[in-house]
Amino acid sequence: MSRENNLLVVDKIDVYRDTLHVLKNVSLVIEKGKITAVVGSNGAGKSTLLNTIAGLLRPASGVIKFEERDITKLETHEIARLGISLVPEGRHVFPHLTVLENLLVACNTQEAKKNINRNLKYVYELFPRLEERKKQLAEKLSGGEQQMLAIARGIMSSPKLLLLDEVSLGLSPKLTEEVFSAIKKIQKDFRVTMLIVEQNVHKALSIADKGYVIEKGEIVLEGSGEELYSSPQVKTAYGI
Repeated sequence: MSRENNLLVVDKIDVYRDTLHVLKNVSLVIEKGKITAVVGSNGAGKSTLLNTIAGLLRPASGVIKFEERDITKLETHEIARLGISLVPEGRHVFPHLTVLENLLVACNTQEAKKNINRNLKYVYELFPRLEERKKQLAEKLSGGEQQMLAIARGIMSSPKLLLLDEVSLGLSPKLTEEVFSAIKKIQKDFRVTMLIVEQNVHKALSIADKGYVIEKGEIVLEGSGEELYSSPQVKTAYGI
């Protein structure tokens, strides 16, 4: 794999929350146009990894490069302008804005503004319920609909890299299936690069081109999604 294919490189980062050493010498490579999954149990450091990439947390050591540019010390809004969009755990939609207003508020870069109409048409086709409820306040949506809105808002920002944090959390099996099918379709239609962190190891690895397993803040396994899905170690640890 050539360096030109690498959109994001995380190189030996250590991250602390107060005195707790959450990420320990973590390295990974995100390839352009691919879906990469980081899987592991609750508390393994998955969300901390995404929040660090997005600039919400600072690594104590190590380097993060996006399109070969060092973004380790950039502010969150500067990282977002470069084309990195985070769909956070717990959805975090704007409850007192309508569905449409939630979608439009994400259009804060030139690329996003240029593609408003195209992206809006796309997310309504992808999640028809959002179009049906576009004038409703986000707080009136079900949990599944709020998750669809959070993903759609990520698309509206026209990202180069979409970070998806525990998108299946709290969803029924049917809605989980629907959300993961949508993620795969987005990647296929837009060739947008995605980094997914998930406790649902089965679903994440089933759609991932590449995967990493994180345990207690350390990367312990890596390989293609198929290799990890078939790994006896992963099957035993996560019951897939």
